[in-house]
Amino acid sequence: MKDARDQFIKEYGRSPEITLEIPGIAALIGVFSEVYQGSSIMFATDDGIVVSGSLNSDNSVRILNIARQEKKRFSILNIKYRKEDRWANIIKSVYSAFQKRGYKLRGTDIVLDGKALLSDNKTLSAILCAAISSLINRLFSLSLDNSELLEIVFSSSLLPVGYRARKRDLNALLLMPPGAVMLYDQSTSLSEFAPLSFLNDKRYEFFLFSSTMPPTIISSVYEEVEKEAAEAFEDLVLGSLDEAKFRAMNHRELLSLIAPIRSRKRDVILFLHREHELSLRLWDAIKSENIDEFSALLMEYQHELSEEAEITSPEIDWLFKRAISDENVLMLSSLYTGYGGDMVALIIKGHNTPYMERLDEFERIFGFRIQLRGFSVSNGIRVIAQDENSTGK
Repeated sequence: MKDARDQFIKEYGRSPEITLEIPGIAALIGVFSEVYQGSSIMFATDDGIVVSGSLNSDNSVRILNIARQEKKRFSILNIKYRKEDRWANIIKSVYSAFQKRGYKLRGTDIVLDGKALLSDNKTLSAILCAAISSLINRLFSLSLDNSELLEIVFSSSLLPVGYRARKRDLNALLLMPPGAVMLYDQSTSLSEFAPLSFLNDKRYEFFLFSSTMPPTIISSVYEEVEKEAAEAFEDLVLGSLDEAKFRAMNHRELLSLIAPIRSRKRDVILFLHREHELSLRLWDAIKSENIDEFSALLMEYQHELSEEAEITSPEIDWLFKRAISDENVLMLSSLYTGYGGDMVALIIKGHNTPYMERLDEFERIFGFRIQLRGFSVSNGIRVIAQDENSTGK
């Protein structure tokens, strides 16, 4: 927060009227559910962004992006999308969406900060849509609820497909109750929420492992597999199998159907089917507060990610294999956050020392250290500073 506010004062010569904290988003499972219209389990993270903003006296929107060390500017009277503006086009689309609904906006000065600004295009789009719509709502005293904000930014997007926010991500950011996780059904666009009660179980400790690998390394692997998955699933669709039939098939039926398909595509199709099945079983484990089933399913999903989808790296494999061999580590699983290589671990309380000590060995082998901290679920968008004279809500 301090960096965003200080930079705002330095850039614009006054304090911001309001500063908001926007969470990041993570998929616990179901990363590729868009391909087959399946289910995913999402939650909001503490690794999001901070946005500071004030109204100005003209019709220009001026933006300083600290994380990317870039400045952008556009007029709200004549919004034009430019290829070189990339992330700024997302912000333009939000202003345009409000204007199309008849809201009278004026110029705004904005500062953005936070590592989630380095996310892949679709994840970044959701985070910026949530941030800027929430900022506009408060600066202009519109008194819209978050479901109305979601409808505005999702239904009016003029962005190319590669930059368009996923509905599941917007739901996670704008509709998620504090401290909850969400099951999102792609086929119906419906969300179901539940508390992650395991976080309060004193017998266990949750940890978040964050690596210092460049964020594009992991996100590019996911993007490549998503492309492979879409191509593989297209083969099934051409064979008159729609998404609903695919999700309803049992494993034996699917194996028979895909027997003629070449090896890599067959592996990807089997992974997609398994991902959907595990997502539904994991949700049942969360609702029934069955931590043993929860842990076992996420360990199985991590195995599927590594072996079938081939979404892995030597670093991830090293951590996972040593987790398997340690009876006190109940679970270690990758999170899809749109950047980096985060993993969540569940360890029996008071027995984390042996595994944690091996992280020193990890640093000697791979040349960088794992950042380790407690794992928590975000409480959502919140105001962290507001000027007393601000008219925003």
